[in-house]
Amino acid sequence: MINIVSNKGFNDIELIAFSKKIGYELPNDYTEFLLHYNGGYVKNSISIYYKNGEKSLF
Repeated sequence: MINIVSNKGFNDIELIAFSKKIGYELPNDYTEFLLHYNGGYVKNSISIYYKNGEKSLF
């Protein structure tokens, strides 16, 4: 079972910081989705991102 915890949603500053952290600019439609509907997280989860073929854990 996936335990999703709801949150208040993202703001512009948080999305800019996240884009800089992952080194990728998010598409506008996805940014709008995150601002409007998102801000939650999966509890007890590890996220893996790839940048230029190198793996990073968050």
